[in-house]
Amino acid sequence: MDQERRIAAVEARLGALETTLSTLFAKNVGLVADTAGGLEEQASATLWFDAAFEHPAFYANEVRGDGLNYHWMGRDDTAVLTLPITRRRPRRVDVYIAISINEKTLNAFQVSCDGRTPASYDETKRVDGMIVKSATFDAVGGPAGAAYSDVKLSIGAKVDLTPQGDARTLAVGLHKIVVTEL
Repeated sequence: MDQERRIAAVEARLGALETTLSTLFAKNVGLVADTAGGLEEQASATLWFDAAFEHPAFYANEVRGDGLNYHWMGRDDTAVLTLPITRRRPRRVDVYIAISINEKTLNAFQVSCDGRTPASYDETKRVDGMIVKSATFDAVGGPAGAAYSDVKLSIGAKVDLTPQGDARTLAVGLHKIVVTEL
């Protein structure tokens, strides 16, 4: 019983630390205002991959012919992005892919949230040519549920364009991510 109490205490401290770290990250990248009361509850949050977006896993902003902003992912194979939606309730993550280098890179692209695989997964091709990969995730209990949602994007394939005179390796070009409470 004593060991169970110690484990519960460690889990509580880890959950509190995880909440603090995700809040600091979200404030640092300007996703949320600096509030004295801690987490500001939101039902939905959008991260735009526009000219202001910067992350080491992504290349500089580009614009499609129809004016849609996007960033190619391919500098790194994974990126973790924190969005200001708590983990207390089930969530849906919608990733809007503006372009992919080929079908293999599109199919190998994966989304996870808070270290978990999706409870359900769907892919939709829109009239405007974008692909929306949607994944739902269960709620996280205990103190860790108060933390913001960490969306992990993983590319399982990318194409080296060096032979074509381009020094980049590309997989998918992302337009936005929307995280919504269910």
